[in-house]
Amino acid sequence: AGILPVSSVCADVNGEDPACPPNSPFSGLLLPRLVKIWYQLQISTSCLRLGFIFLWVLVSGPNVTFVLVEQFFPWAGALANCRQYHTDMAVARDPSDNQKIKQLMPIGQYAWIGLNRNSLTWVDRTSTAFTHWRSGEPNSPAEKCTVANFDDSGKWEDCPCDWNFPFFCYGGEF
Repeated sequence: AGILPVSSVCADVNGEDPACPPNSPFSGLLLPRLVKIWYQLQISTSCLRLGFIFLWVLVSGPNVTFVLVEQFFPWAGALANCRQYHTDMAVARDPSDNQKIKQLMPIGQYAWIGLNRNSLTWVDRTSTAFTHWRSGEPNSPAEKCTVANFDDSGKWEDCPCDWNFPFFCYGGEF
């Protein structure tokens, strides 16, 4: 895990910021398994907006940690809370990540994870190569957000995004 040097980070690594020229370092490059962190700085360059830069922290591998936030929020509120107080909403990229998440939750509980079916991607915009849907799920086009169901071996279910559940974030705090 590590942080990219400030000099090599464009304001939007995914190339969606029109202020970043196409030849900026990392412009248009999807960096897998990264979480965006915002630091307020009083600097300005042709590629960095005044007052803010975006750094990216690697959150993958055997040392990745998760935290269960036992407050009840709708999915969007949970996402905002994770980004404000931790790093981002948890992403289960493989069975090992899903198992780590499952171990934090009491049996019989549901909790949001960082998958929203509006875009079919995780909150960090990576694809959903690994899935762990409960049999028959997802089962409703109106249910766009994903909870982990810990009565069913950590299997996932789709739910309406305005329902309130506890949620998982990546470990670490600001």
